[in-house]
Amino acid sequence: MANPYGADVVAQYDRSFTEIPLRRYVELPSVDRVLGDVTGLAVLDLACGTGYYGKELRRRGATRVVGVDVSEDMIRATRAREEEDRLGVEYVVADAGALDDLDDFDLATGIHLLHYASSPGHLKDMCKSVGRNLKSGGRFIGYQLNPDVSR
Repeated sequence: MANPYGADVVAQYDRSFTEIPLRRYVELPSVDRVLGDVTGLAVLDLACGTGYYGKELRRRGATRVVGVDVSEDMIRATRAREEEDRLGVEYVVADAGALDDLDDFDLATGIHLLHYASSPGHLKDMCKSVGRNLKSGGRFIGYQLNPDVSR
């Protein structure tokens, strides 16, 4: 699988949680509010990056968290951190649009996922992957920026 990211992007991604005001003061509290209580839930964290949300979900009581990202560098970095701070989050390198049936999750998150769709067909495949991995009645929570935010 071609890897579109490198170590510099991994570092930038990690810093974005503290250095980008929109992320720190809008995204994080908004996602937190929408997630609500995750105690006892199995969660699929798509576009997990270096695992920020997945780790937070485990700390907040999710019983199982599986993080998925297309970037081998992101997953490599978060697996290394998992060795230092064992929270029990599992990580998979995969395209969310071609994701196997991993399990029946109570909740799937796609924070900054959908805008990575390369085409309308890829977006549809991402949605199918989400549906295939959610229990009946499960929730999908996504967060996307308006593409015109910088204008």
